[in-house]
Amino acid sequence: EAIDLIINAPLNKVKGKIYNIASGQTYTIIEVVNLIAKLIGSGTPLFGKKITRKSESEILKSNQENFKNDFDWQAKVSFKVGIKKIIDYRTKMKN
Repeated sequence: EAIDLIINAPLNKVKGKIYNIASGQTYTIIEVVNLIAKLIGSGTPLFGKKITRKSESEILKSNQENFKNDFDWQAKVSFKVGIKKIIDYRTKMKN
């Protein structure tokens, strides 16, 4: 739905803007990686194998206010359901 809103919006409404489509929930990188590994049913994340830069964040939080204000939109699915839908779509397109 959110992507359709952007695609069908008048160009002058979206030109030059950056939108975050988000659930409003906060997750650590470790939580996201573990969720993806669980949903795909394979892989073992190796945390701590790569040294992170001081500027890298360990938490993912997206500010969706621009999109919410411009399109009067709120997420209708949770972050976990959204990730599952992306995985299912990518798997379907791969096969």
